[in-house]
This record gives sequence, C-alpha cells and structure tokens, in this order.
Amino acid sequence: MKSIQLISTMHNKPFDLGDVLAAPVNVAASPVMSEEIFDTEMGEEILQPVKEPIQEQPFVDDPQFAMPPNHLAETIVGMLDGLQSSLIPLWRKKSMFTAKELEILDNMDTTGGHAYLENSPEFRILLKWKKHLEVCEKMPFTVSEKERLVIATARYCATMQVQVSPFTGLLMAFGEVAATRFVYIISE
Repeated sequence: MKSIQLISTMHNKPFDLGDVLAAPVNVAASPVMSEEIFDTEMGEEILQPVKEPIQEQPFVDDPQFAMPPNHLAETIVGMLDGLQSSLIPLWRKKSMFTAKELEILDNMDTTGGHAYLENSPEFRILLKWKKHLEVCEKMPFTVSEKERLVIATARYCATMQVQVSPFTGLLMAFGEVAATRFVYIISE
C-alpha cells in the first residue's frame, strides 16, 4: 500500500495520512445519529418523528399524598347530600309558585301564628308551602342511605384508584358548605 504524504501548511513538514487515519480515536460518548433524511434528487429535507416508547407513570399509593378511599367517599357523599338538599328545594320552590304567589308568601306569616280564611289566596298558598316544606324535609340522605353510599363510593374509589390530595378534599368540603349557604342566601 502506498503511503500518502501531505505537507502541512502550517509547519511545512511532511506527514503520512495513513498514520493519521490509523491512529486510535477516543470517543467520550456514542455518536448521536440524526433522524433527518435528505432526498438527494429533490434537495428537500424530510423529517421523520422520533418514536420514543411512552412510559406510564407508576401508581403512587402513598397515604401522605392521597386521602384514604373511605375519607374521600365521606366527602363526596356529604358534598352531594348538601348540594341536593339545597338545590332541589330552591328549584322546587321556583317552579311550584308563581311570581305573584312568591310575593304573597314573602308577606305572609308562615309560622301558624295567623289564621287565614279557607277561601283566601293566602290559605291556598300556605297549604302549598307546608306541602313544599314536607317534601324538602325528606331531601337529605338518611343515616342508612349515607352509610350505603359511603361504602359503595369507597369501593369505587379503591377499585378505580381515584386519588385526591387531602387539600383537595378539604376544598371540596368547604366548597359544598359555601355553596349550600350561597343557595340559601339567593333563595331569600
């Protein structure tokens, strides 16, 4: 094999290109190949997306970062109970009474301290009001209903691995109480 000698332009000394190419090369890291492909006929660059494997996030079962399923279930059931016990009566009152009846109702004594004539509009409105109150008293969940709903919700949360931070649970509870109070304020 012929050796090729070149003259260095910096030092005017001859060196052998074969010696340079045969010298070992230390590479610190493996070379990174570009995913770009060039079309030599058209001269356009064609990019192909890099397909990296998607790694699923592991399920974090750490009690300090998530509410236990039974606590979450109690919060959810309490929230639903509070909201349905306040929203349904408000909706029912608005749909059951006309605007004129609501105006009369606001000016009436609904405590039973005043007797209204049987044929008067006030008497009919008072009867509707008492019936409305009877239905509204049945709205909140009973103790046994709450227990059944909490057990079922806790099972669902555990099975589906529903996780909520304690702070989020606290916000849910405060939100339910505030929303219930807000409903009572706007209904008056």
